[in-house]
Amino acid sequence: MLGALACGGNVAGNNGAGPTTFTAYSCSGWNESGPEVAFTFTAPADGNVTLTLSNLGADLDLFVLAGGCDAAQCVAYGDNNTTFWATAGETYHVLVDGYMGAVSDFTLTATCN
Repeated sequence: MLGALACGGNVAGNNGAGPTTFTAYSCSGWNESGPEVAFTFTAPADGNVTLTLSNLGADLDLFVLAGGCDAAQCVAYGDNNTTFWATAGETYHVLVDGYMGAVSDFTLTATCN
């Protein structure tokens, strides 16, 4: 885990130092053979949360896991962004993963509605 992500906040990082724990997720058929990095997000209230990746040099993808850091519990995914319904007090794992082995710098932003 790289740390916590909060509404209105952003974090900069690079997935290159992360492990390649997951190569597939239950919500997607994409080849995620690159390394991934994970953040936690605890919802302050019920509502939609939009996650956005920017400042990319390669193809990274987003995955949101509920109930634990388990690829079988994927509730949302996207290429450069994804929106999911968050329940107040629940903690989600947000993974930035490399499509087909991709490694890149990134900025990850969370917007709560």
